[in-house]
Amino acid sequence: MAMGLAAACARAINPAGMALVTAAVATIGDAAVAGFGAAARIQSVAMIPFLALASGMAPMVGQSWMGQSWGKCNTSRARNIVGPTIKCPL
Repeated sequence: MAMGLAAACARAINPAGMALVTAAVATIGDAAVAGFGAAARIQSVAMIPFLALASGMAPMVGQSWMGQSWGKCNTSRARNIVGPTIKCPL
């Protein structure tokens, strides 16, 4: 139960924050809300490769961690963090 509650809170933080920011932007006007909405959608599409990378990296590092293969674990982390950062500067 405690883990589920923590996960639910973690998943609810982003929408709650976006609601607060959208409410703050709404004080500026309709055009600002439209621009903010468009920028938020572009950002969500731009984040797809990074979220996919994180999802793919977790099983590799987890398997190496549980197998106590520390060198392989560190290599996997370095390849998946440093490599795409250098190759894909956004």
